[in-house]
Amino acid sequence: MDADEDDNDDAQVQLDELDSLCAVYHDEFEWDRCASQGDHGTHTCTIQVADNFMLRVLIPRDYPSQSPPIYQLDEQWELSSYRDEIKALLDSLFETGDVVIAAWVESLRIFLKTKEREEEKHRDENQASTGPTATPDDDATQQSFGDCQSNRDVSQTLVKENTFTTEEQNYSINTLVPHIDHGEPFTDRKSTFQGHAARVFNTEEVAAVQRTLLSNGKIARATHNIMAYRIRDDKLDVWRQDCDDDGEHGAASRMLHLLQMTDARNVIVVVSRWYGGIHLGPDRFKHINNCTRDVLKQFGYISDASNSIGELN
Repeated sequence: MDADEDDNDDAQVQLDELDSLCAVYHDEFEWDRCASQGDHGTHTCTIQVADNFMLRVLIPRDYPSQSPPIYQLDEQWELSSYRDEIKALLDSLFETGDVVIAAWVESLRIFLKTKEREEEKHRDENQASTGPTATPDDDATQQSFGDCQSNRDVSQTLVKENTFTTEEQNYSINTLVPHIDHGEPFTDRKSTFQGHAARVFNTEEVAAVQRTLLSNGKIARATHNIMAYRIRDDKLDVWRQDCDDDGEHGAASRMLHLLQMTDARNVIVVVSRWYGGIHLGPDRFKHINNCTRDVLKQFGYISDASNSIGELN
């Protein structure tokens, strides 16, 4: 492939990614195009990652085939103690040939929430160690301290509910947007099905996986992206699970049932279907479940002993 073909391919991939980002992030996303007439120019965009964090991105002509996007942080983050961690995170996520902007946004969101939890926990620990300063005979001060104590109890409860185990916390900090595995596409009567799976430990990562998948133009254009996830919360001894048909009525509940029957845990599965114009009837549910089982089996999310449970013929 010559340089002109590479350039044209990059141009189309960039447009597809930017269209998907616009659809996923809506008002949080702003795209400012600066293209020369008839030629592939550069694009710039900004995304509101958090209330106090705006990510600015310049997309070079040879992205993603050769170069990564160029990011710019707000001045307050350039000067913050987290600057080096943020830059190392963003630099580590780009792989030549793959789009990366949505992964940047979702990773930053999880990073910032993790740091916020750490700071909140540190504040609570400091408050607990210093203890009350009120005197018993000062009614006004006692009332004020009582209010503060009540607020601190609520805050500590929130921290406890949102604190991960060591394994979960390390996973969130180091991986941020979970790695997504993609199964082999399968086609029947012009309809194509493909499964995607990722290891998740909380609903934030579930949402991050979904947004990252939808940042891929091809996946975003699928007729349906059917989803199911199942997460084990050992601390509370409960299962967190849910599913979404995305218009393919009845498909997601079957996927979730398969996750339950195979004892899949801490995993999200999304099956994309590109409708080919021919109705498949009940066969579509068979294909969706088989894509789910295959991607779980191929990438080790379920044990060999449970593989046959979800198999449909």
